[in-house]
Amino acid sequence: MIASMARSFDIVEAIGNGYLATWRERRWLARLAFVPVVAKIVGLQIILLLGLERNFLGQAIVLLPAFVAEGWLVVRYVRLLALGERWPDHQNAPGFRPDPRPVLAGILAYTLMQFVLRGLVALAMVGAAAGQGADMAQTSQPDPVAFALAGGMLLVVIWSFRYLWLYILASLGIGLREFLSAIRGFPASFAMIGTWIVCFLPFMMALGVVAGLVLSPWRAGGEVPILVDGGMAALQAVLDTTISLVSTAAMTYGIRQIFGAPKP
Repeated sequence: MIASMARSFDIVEAIGNGYLATWRERRWLARLAFVPVVAKIVGLQIILLLGLERNFLGQAIVLLPAFVAEGWLVVRYVRLLALGERWPDHQNAPGFRPDPRPVLAGILAYTLMQFVLRGLVALAMVGAAAGQGADMAQTSQPDPVAFALAGGMLLVVIWSFRYLWLYILASLGIGLREFLSAIRGFPASFAMIGTWIVCFLPFMMALGVVAGLVLSPWRAGGEVPILVDGGMAALQAVLDTTISLVSTAAMTYGIRQIFGAPKP
């Protein structure tokens, strides 16, 4: 059972703490998130202007400055939640000794994760297109080999989901071997996936509803005004960053549970 995983990963507690902490720290986070959000808005506008909506490598390159800035933001948030370091106030604490290595490692890991995510999305779209083409080209029975390969790839993706949160470990100086030994097996990945879905889905549903209402006058055709495009890009950037913060907080609390840290 998921509840018996490693030491413990209480999904409900992790999600609740993630949302509550993000709301509680909303003013501090808003100040730190200004530059990452602006960088992402600019990047999204460039993507639209250059027609890179389906070029995921091009998107990642354009959004690289936003990834780095957002990586800095989430690393500071992780260190606040786990270590009590409230940037920049913690630098004035007696006996404080700056060590930039965990921060830089966390930023690098987060940036790489964003590139990997876009690569996975691209592969998924290519695979879906190839599958649709094969279905149209033949009406024979499904190939059991292809079905087995698809199932195997799904299992690999589920098991590998834990690696998307390595930036949290890097930010705290936790070794990869120590982390993997504490979350063996598939239950860990299912717990993390469930946590991420609850952190992700409400904001994406809200974005879908707002986009449907705002863009409805242009469904029949016509070019969407640049101000509307800019407004939707700004909303997407804010929600993307919010999702990153909430999911990071929830996973940080989950990892604290695994390693036996006291409850907040």
